[in-house]
Amino acid sequence: MGHQQTTCKPWISLSSKYGFLIPGEKTTIDFTITIDNFTAMGLNAGNTVLSDVLVLRLERGRDYYVTVKGTYARSCFCMSLNELVRYNVPIRRVPLDPVKRSETGIQSDAALCVPSELWRIIDALYRHGLHQPDLFSLPGDEKSCREIRECLDTGISQLIIFYGLFLINLMRLTS
Repeated sequence: MGHQQTTCKPWISLSSKYGFLIPGEKTTIDFTITIDNFTAMGLNAGNTVLSDVLVLRLERGRDYYVTVKGTYARSCFCMSLNELVRYNVPIRRVPLDPVKRSETGIQSDAALCVPSELWRIIDALYRHGLHQPDLFSLPGDEKSCREIRECLDTGISQLIIFYGLFLINLMRLTS
């Protein structure tokens, strides 16, 4: 099998990989960073970093190096339940780096029966969402889903989780 050369890491997409310019002409290349489930699992495990060097190669000219770096905010999404039960603090407080994790004193052997993130969302649904009509019939709006995710990752009160669930339901009823 032949070795296939890639332009960049899979989480980066470019608006154009090849092009032709005459001297004095300008162009714009857009970069899009997408954290899909596969990338998020690697980031949460500490196996992936958001760093790449792209080479802009000019024919009969010099090469330009573009460094692309990002910082990932750890999330309970794309983590296994087996890993989530190991921590008794919100996942955002658990460093990605195993060395830093051991220095903070956060126990990785807390072994909860149910991940706290799962407990919190179910508790909010039980307390405030049982009488919400059609709660899971339609997708929620992106902003409310981001807020719920942020609450789960950082340990913010489940009242905010309920507020997010309420907004999702309200958006469905008004659209």
